[in-house]
Amino acid sequence: MCDPTQLVAPADTENGQPTPDDGRWRETPGRRFESSVGASADAFTLIDANFTYVAANDAYCRAHGRSRAEILGRTVAAIWGEAVFSSTLHAPLARCLAGSEVHYRARFEFPQTGLRHFAVSLYPHTALDGARQAIVVTRDVTEQCRAEEQMRLVLKLTNAVNGATDFQSALAQTLRQVCDLTGWSFGQAWIPADEGRC
Repeated sequence: MCDPTQLVAPADTENGQPTPDDGRWRETPGRRFESSVGASADAFTLIDANFTYVAANDAYCRAHGRSRAEILGRTVAAIWGEAVFSSTLHAPLARCLAGSEVHYRARFEFPQTGLRHFAVSLYPHTALDGARQAIVVTRDVTEQCRAEEQMRLVLKLTNAVNGATDFQSALAQTLRQVCDLTGWSFGQAWIPADEGRC
């Protein structure tokens, strides 16, 4: 739930305008967080010590296909499911809430994006009332991962072809590497016959 603490202080006496600490300028920390990171393409969330969403930016809400009202105040397990929370999300969140900065990569399936690769960074944060929170930044790195996989394949193929004794063994090595990378159980290469008829 949102931290109810609000900033209150006097107005600027010279021009009468409200200052950030003026009682007329009240905003919860969760709301300030959302407005600060709302336009980011990366997903930002603020999670409290009970593993409950305090804030979520637009990118996070869109990825889940839910409104902010459907996310805030609910637990991470309620949004992701108990199995994903227990197996993947609980340990890094617990470490962050204990005071450690945490970084990892994982594959997640969001309802609106499907299964994709993400770089996740968690930063410890202390609320105005002293409560521990975790700022979670989730960045889609699917295209970067694909490029890295393609580069690894090119390097493996280059090494395999360089080590081959003839064309047939080079072709067999190439097929084996492609099948390993793609998860295929079978691969074929068709080449013209020597006489050129088929």
